[in-house]
Amino acid sequence: MATEEVDPRFADLDAWSLTSAMEAMWEGQLAAVAAIGHALPAITAAAEAAKTVLGDRGRIVYVGAGTSGRVAVQDGAELTPTFAWPASASASSLPAVTARSSQASRARRTMSMMQSRRSAPHGSRRTTW
Repeated sequence: MATEEVDPRFADLDAWSLTSAMEAMWEGQLAAVAAIGHALPAITAAAEAAKTVLGDRGRIVYVGAGTSGRVAVQDGAELTPTFAWPASASASSLPAVTARSSQASRARRTMSMMQSRRSAPHGSRRTTW
């Protein structure tokens, strides 16, 4: 499945009715979900292996440049609220490295702020950018 090429079916997408465009996007999502069905045993095995290796003291390192680096920081920030990743261990067990050192520093600060905002009691959140 080519994911980085223009699909000729959508060459005139801007001329489609909104309903047709929405149906095409929905069908694309259904196809993507169906495409991973055969891989579920391998995905499950990979998740079990990660759980075993990470344990309580494991470490995930996100590395990226440009947009992928920013997405890595955002993804890492979601681990605590979504998967109960220990917020106290986040700085050392979830570093984010981006292409430039100033960006890496900013990414770490951003991730730290996002995680502390998510772990703060309701009503006590404040943003200090």
